[in-house]
Amino acid sequence: VRTIRTAFVRRLVEPPVLVCEILSSSTRRYDTGTKRPIYRDFGVGAMWAFDLEAPSLTEWRWDGGTETERTVTGEDQAVFEWPFPVTV
Repeated sequence: VRTIRTAFVRRLVEPPVLVCEILSSSTRRYDTGTKRPIYRDFGVGAMWAFDLEAPSLTEWRWDGGTETERTVTGEDQAVFEWPFPVTV
């Protein structure tokens, strides 16, 4: 688990397929507002943001110029097939 810094992103050779963030009241705006477009522009395939206060899981997925967003809340199961099969 790493804290993103623009310099860190520049050192990566290839973008990661998936980035996971754990949101808190002190980092929510930075994680979803500042870091999310950095990940997207760098070519990351998807970002999962876990909000333990809600509780919820939001997925942003990028495919070319298209962004899709999906949020699963409460006790509902989140089932993902990409980038690998997982149920949360």
